[in-house]
Amino acid sequence: MNLLDRTVVSIQGVMSEISKYSLFMLPDEVIKRKTLYEWYIHNTIADTKAYYSSHGELEKKGLQIARHCIGRTDWDKAILRQYNRKIIYHKCNEILRESFYANRWVKDFCEKHSIVFSQSAYMIKGFHVMIDALEIVKDFYPDVRLYAIGESPYKQKNIKEYIKRSSYIEYIGEKIKQKGLIEDVIFVGSLNEKDMIKHYLRGNVFVCASAIENSSNSIGEAMILGMPVVASDVGGVKSFITHEKDGLLYQANSVRMLADCILRVFDDEALAQKLADNAFAKASEIYDYMKNTRNLCNIYDELLTSK
Repeated sequence: MNLLDRTVVSIQGVMSEISKYSLFMLPDEVIKRKTLYEWYIHNTIADTKAYYSSHGELEKKGLQIARHCIGRTDWDKAILRQYNRKIIYHKCNEILRESFYANRWVKDFCEKHSIVFSQSAYMIKGFHVMIDALEIVKDFYPDVRLYAIGESPYKQKNIKEYIKRSSYIEYIGEKIKQKGLIEDVIFVGSLNEKDMIKHYLRGNVFVCASAIENSSNSIGEAMILGMPVVASDVGGVKSFITHEKDGLLYQANSVRMLADCILRVFDDEALAQKLADNAFAKASEIYDYMKNTRNLCNIYDELLTSK
């Protein structure tokens, strides 16, 4: 249709890169697992990596012919430039859900020594890594609690749910039992926007243990609420968090460093408050919905008037 000059590709993640990290820190015996249902629908852990890889190749071909793209981080900008040297990169930050701008974390009202986690069922988010770190944290704080969005691996509502359970969720359940953490890990199920905010505000610290991220909405939501944030130093996270200033970053494959970052927040209320205040200030700038809307409109105007 000869419209490439008036077409812009907006980058969420980069699937071809995500595929490289989809089995992050999973034991070989877990990677080889498959339930009967997963085998039947071709959705095993290994199949997930193959899905990312094949779709990543299609994504890469699309980006190689695109002339304009919208991104948000140094990480996606670097990848796009290496895929397509001629692509014109437009930076435009995202807008979060409205309710997150209207609420604020308060240290004195949170549940002390509690951790909030956004997604437990999506293996690239690293919940299995978080469980390993929790075992260490519990040695220092026996009253620690980990609240995670997702369904419990122990409580299928009916036979259909039991049959459809994933190998990864099975592994998580076994890992929690093995480490004696059943009472310390609370699965809160699927949440609507209002309950999501309550979930965040309850926590003493928000943790993102992902194997890879571009611009994590869950990190952004925790920051705009003014929470202390601990995150793996992967992908585009550094475009949003400055270590020791508005969050704590750790080497993604170091369980001990993840545990230590959490312990630092629990140990030092002054540090937790500093990180929270600075996170709110940074997020207020990054996720300014008026500024980001104007920026997006300007990008569209530029494309519409291009020759």
